[in-house]
Amino acid sequence: MSEWLTREQAICRDEAGNLLPLTVVVEGLDDKPSIKVLPVSRGKLLRLRDEIGNGKELDALIVKEHCVLPKFNDQDIEEMSVKTINAIMHAIMSASTGINQEELRKKTFEKTIDSNE
Repeated sequence: MSEWLTREQAICRDEAGNLLPLTVVVEGLDDKPSIKVLPVSRGKLLRLRDEIGNGKELDALIVKEHCVLPKFNDQDIEEMSVKTINAIMHAIMSASTGINQEELRKKTFEKTIDSNE
């Protein structure tokens, strides 16, 4: 492993300005498969939260737009288990924020408990 960050490691966009897909492991699924995702920018996430709010619709939109391989359509997402969509969301958000998936799961669980009290 290199001691210094390389330009290739730091660049997340191609020459046209498009985000480059990242390969991430979906740690929340038993067999820990890999997927290719496009990171979600902070600005886009904030805009989507304002427009859609948090919850199932936001998760579905992010999975549909930011999971590159495999590519999911509305029907696929509708048929996904809650565990699968949550695991994919954690993988996408981990790639987007740099926060590990386990920490994201804990934060999501804590927010869910707090909102139900």
